[in-house]
This record gives sequence, C-alpha cells and structure tokens, in this order.
Amino acid sequence: MKQKIAIACALIKGTTLLLLDEPTLGLDVEVSHEVRTLIRELAYKERKTIVLSSHDMRVVEDSCARVIILSRGRVVTDDSIPNLLSLFRTRAFRIDFQNGLSDKALARLSAHFPTLRWLPKERALEVELSPHQSLYELIDLLREAGTEPEGVHRVEPDLEEVFLR
Repeated sequence: MKQKIAIACALIKGTTLLLLDEPTLGLDVEVSHEVRTLIRELAYKERKTIVLSSHDMRVVEDSCARVIILSRGRVVTDDSIPNLLSLFRTRAFRIDFQNGLSDKALARLSAHFPTLRWLPKERALEVELSPHQSLYELIDLLREAGTEPEGVHRVEPDLEEVFLR
C-alpha cells in the first residue's frame, strides 16, 4: 500500500519523472500486479518517464520497454527488452508427450542429443540443438521409437536468464 501511496503522491505533484526503487518488494501477488499495471499505464498513457530499480527481473520485463543492466557500477547493457532477449535466443525446444518415453527411446535420443533432458513429471523433453542438429532429426527419431509428440514449443529466454548469463 505504501508503494501505491508514494506513486499517488508523485502524481499529485504533477511530476513527469518518477524514480521507483523496488516498487513491488514485499507486496503480495495481487498488489504487485496492480503496481506493475499502474507503472505501464503511467509510462504509456500518461507519458511519464519512469526510472525503475529492481532486482526482480520479472517486474522489469513486465513494466519496462528499455533496460540498463549494471554490474559493479558499470553499464553492461542498455537496450530494448525485445532486442536484448533476441541476442540470447537459443535453439532450445520443449517437446510434450501424452505418455512417457521408454528408457530405450531416451537412451537413443540422448546419444544423438547430449543436451536432452527428460522432465518426467511434465512428460516433456527439453533440448538445446547445436547448429549441426535439426529439430526434424529429433522428431524423426521419436517417430522411429514409436512416439508421437503432442506439442513442440520453442523455449525463449526471459530477462532473468539473460541477466544470469
């Protein structure tokens, strides 16, 4: 509630620049969502300039159009979020299945795709393909093993993954 009141006070003063330090820290999920929505509305509808400092990359990704990442007081990057995410895009995929995979099928797939990880609770594979590997090759091996994927999804990095790299 204090965060929302602080933002309201800044708006009453008619300022065009808001400095927000950890605006969602300690807030429950619902109020955090409201604050992030308010930040977006202030930036895009009210045309306010907002400088947001946060360690929560989900808040940054959800609220900001541009990001500056600092390390030891130095600017590491200053870019739009979509462009920054595209720089770290990989050839990673998640393949979902109706049923599990046999140990034999997993062993055969792992021999061809060393980065393959089986997620048993989710009945899914995650794999990062090298430039020499093809998703079609992986699908063909699955079909040869008598398994048909239920869905294939590209795994996109989020801002937190980019920050950790």
